Amino acid sequence: MLRYINHRFHCGSISFQIPDGFYFNSEPGEESDNTLNLCDPDETFTLELRVEEDCDGSAVELESVINDLAPTVVYPIAPLTINGLSGHHVTYRNRRTQYYEAWFDMADDAAFSLIISTAGDILDIDAAAIVTAIDPRPEAE
Repeated sequence: MLRYINHRFHCGSISFQIPDGFYFNSEPGEESDNTLNLCDPDETFTLELRVEEDCDGSAVELESVINDLAPTVVYPIAPLTINGLSGHHVTYRNRRTQYYEAWFDMADDAAFSLIISTAGDILDIDAAAIVTAIDPRPEAE
């Protein structure tokens, strides 16, 4: 379950914030207690923030996504380090939707995933600015 303290959400060994102006997607039916679904202020893309449990690591999880979906990869899986968290990210597209997906490794076989999806061009979205606004970091910081 996500816990909100000092303007940040906390779960396990990680904490993050949501960008100002984003809307919560409050549609029922979400599978996980550790997920936030958001929509940007202009309603041009959605943002899913999730703490995944029982993971095999960010690289393996992203490889699984790519293998399962068989999308067109725009930028291949690459290492990523932000605020003391290491992981991997990838940019890809399917027929109607385009994605930026980043996974950060946590302790205890868990990961924090961030997925930006749009019906437009994913390259028009400043994913780095969104990740900076979310500010993922180890909880101890």
